[in-house]
Amino acid sequence: MGVFIPMRSWNNLIFQYPDIESLDTDLPQWEKEFIDKRLDMTHRYPERLKPVEMLYFLTGRGHKPCEKAGYPKTAMGVLT
Repeated sequence: MGVFIPMRSWNNLIFQYPDIESLDTDLPQWEKEFIDKRLDMTHRYPERLKPVEMLYFLTGRGHKPCEKAGYPKTAMGVLT
């Protein structure tokens, strides 16, 4: 299993986090269980999944992509 991102995005990650390629430690068990639970919730309730742009809008990061996409200003988080 892997995660594939565009090369430009990878280069941006390396710039922001220079030691990212040396991070080879395992996740703690509690974090694995948390991720598994979130994935399970996403699978069970896909209608609750929202575009990540909504998270940026709600946290005040970036411009207002939700309005461009037709989402209301008061929309809830990524997985409500």
